[in-house]
Amino acid sequence: MFDQSLLLYRLKMQIKIYISFDLSIRGDYKGFYSWLDKNNAEERGNGYAYIKDYFCPDKVFSGAKDFKEKNTMFFNYLKKDIKKFAEISNSDRIYVTLKVIDSDYIGGVFLFGRKQSSPWEGFNNDSETNNDFDFS
Repeated sequence: MFDQSLLLYRLKMQIKIYISFDLSIRGDYKGFYSWLDKNNAEERGNGYAYIKDYFCPDKVFSGAKDFKEKNTMFFNYLKKDIKKFAEISNSDRIYVTLKVIDSDYIGGVFLFGRKQSSPWEGFNNDSETNNDFDFS
């Protein structure tokens, strides 16, 4: 007998992702929160969520030559999925962390926005580290 549940599992890949978001003051929170809710995201802190089983159709990866290309295809799919629910502005930032597909590495990428200067830059006023060790 043919097991239909096995077919459904093979047609979709389950991916665990952590997602950090910093939406602008006028950001589309309602749309983005709808996307998070649709994916059963769990709150993990201010602007941080965990999606245990993000479903991505296997067809998204067709034609991928290696794991880097497969991950690029996944990130493009994820961006399109989010844009179906939320209007993303130039000042919004969304960063995703996950176990890289077909690899043992953990990686992350900005889906929207980019890295900014760290707000803590310049707080360490020591120009050099003082230590009492003699390494001769």
